[in-house]
Amino acid sequence: MGSDCSQNVSNPLWTSYVRTAPPPGPTPPSAAPCTDAAKPCAKGFDDSSWRVVNTPHDFIVEGVANPQCDRGHGYLCFNKSWYVSTRTTPALRALHAP
Repeated sequence: MGSDCSQNVSNPLWTSYVRTAPPPGPTPPSAAPCTDAAKPCAKGFDDSSWRVVNTPHDFIVEGVANPQCDRGHGYLCFNKSWYVSTRTTPALRALHAP
């Protein structure tokens, strides 16, 4: 046996295991639309008091260290965070002029 591992490629004693993909599970129930205007998920939520941040942004690092929180996050507590992206697209010209 030399240092060249290529000689072992056709070794019939080598085995490999290829795992097949698991069968698809049940379809998760669809979430009901968010209609509570006090929650950020609602279409009518007023986010005008939110500040502008550049992304990527990590809201956790702005927290205060707390020994009750996860050590892996530097003892900074984490919870759900919401970001809103607003984009403006120019109007498209008609593809076929009359």
